[in-house]
Amino acid sequence: MNKILNYLLIISIIIILLLLIKLTYNKRKKTKLKLEKHEIENKKGDYNGKE
Repeated sequence: MNKILNYLLIISIIIILLLLIKLTYNKRKKTKLKLEKHEIENKKGDYNGKE
């Protein structure tokens, strides 16, 4: 019984860690996409200013 509880605890900790890693990765990806979007908007603004 004790071994089963230990295994469940370890598995749950691993799952929580994986979820945290996924969340932080998604946040980084989202901020990177926002930065790229702003860069594209800035480039469009530069082109509009030159014309």
